[in-house]
Amino acid sequence: FPVTIGGKVTVKWKKEKQTYGKLATIYNISGKEIFVTFDDDKKPAMYYKQDLALPRPLRIYIASKYSAPTFIEMKHNALVQVDTAIELMKLGYTPIAPLLNHWLDQRSKWLGIDISWQEYMDWCLNVLDGCDCLLFLSESKGSLIELEHAKNKGMPIYYSIAELVQGEYK
Repeated sequence: FPVTIGGKVTVKWKKEKQTYGKLATIYNISGKEIFVTFDDDKKPAMYYKQDLALPRPLRIYIASKYSAPTFIEMKHNALVQVDTAIELMKLGYTPIAPLLNHWLDQRSKWLGIDISWQEYMDWCLNVLDGCDCLLFLSESKGSLIELEHAKNKGMPIYYSIAELVQGEYK
């Protein structure tokens, strides 16, 4: 789960060779510092991120259409995914936006280097394998392949950011 305001974290410490832990709620995050209130007594405290046992943020693969008849439409499709990635980052997740390859695709064409659709799909599926879940935004030949791949791996699949935040996957 992401480390966000309102999120839960276990604060652990050692005293006389004994390890203790308390559940706390994050109420502010500032650079390297996390401010919490303990759930049992509501006392506030500040900790450095490196001193807490924080969960790794979810890696979310964003699947959406890219191919389109015009460059402007392809760029628009890429930017929809980038905007979604920004929103996910602000929520504390680690978004994986494969349509950032729009720029790689355009540059490779300009350099005269051919990267086939299948090479892009192989790369995408390899990246997807390293993710925790899939956020499916729109349908295309490629995004449907990614969706099926995620289903075959038993990965949680979300169809909106709201579903993802609530943890309701299909």
